[in-house]
Amino acid sequence: MRIIPHDETNALGTAVELNRCYYNAMVDSPRQESSNKCRDGRPTCQDCRETPVDQIKSVHFTLCQKPWNCPQWTGLSDATKQLCRSLHAEWFRIRDDLEKSIAIKHGAVLSKPSGQLMPEVFHGYCKERGGYIPIRVNY
Repeated sequence: MRIIPHDETNALGTAVELNRCYYNAMVDSPRQESSNKCRDGRPTCQDCRETPVDQIKSVHFTLCQKPWNCPQWTGLSDATKQLCRSLHAEWFRIRDDLEKSIAIKHGAVLSKPSGQLMPEVFHGYCKERGGYIPIRVNY
């Protein structure tokens, strides 16, 4: 992956390749199914699914699906599914912190969310698959 400056003509030769396990993490298998070759073309593959969540800087929610879709990750490998669960749990923890700060700013008390779908992952903000409970903005 390469982050391109707005005006690349002034930055020729300054691009840096970022490790895909930490930046724009996709949570995909390191090898192509058809050929068993490394996706990045290298002779050996780092399995990004083994990356600790606290070391991941940014996530690309494609395989894991968007958090607000309250997915259940059917059809994914166990390794992918486990990291997706962990990344979603962190996303919903941050979302919960945001909603609490909004409530405090307005002098309101935030009631515990009522969603029952995998509360250890979705923190009460998913009623069912696809049943996202949005952030309350009016207090």
